[in-house]
Amino acid sequence: MEGTGLHDEALFEYLIGRFETETWFALGKIVNPATGQPERRLELAKLAIDVLGMLERRTDGRRSDAESRRLRSTLMTLRMNYVEEMSKPEAAAPDASEPAPSEGSGEPV
Repeated sequence: MEGTGLHDEALFEYLIGRFETETWFALGKIVNPATGQPERRLELAKLAIDVLGMLERRTDGRRSDAESRRLRSTLMTLRMNYVEEMSKPEAAAPDASEPAPSEGSGEPV
């Protein structure tokens, strides 16, 4: 089933948001609702960031300006947070009292 332009844009935004949220969970920046605890899994965070990076490369020249800005901003924020988490000791977990970023906000924590 082929999507329309607007439908494709919504799907692209959804895809970015899904991997963004997955990365926040894997970085331990969002508490797992099932356990009530942050779960820091940097290998999964790296995988999600790598998928978004691949998406950026593979769709180069075929995104709208807004899609490009959203993807670039998301990648920059997630990469910065990943590097920050990599510099922390393995046992360190983020403070669960810190507010989590809202989905799609692109805001660093």
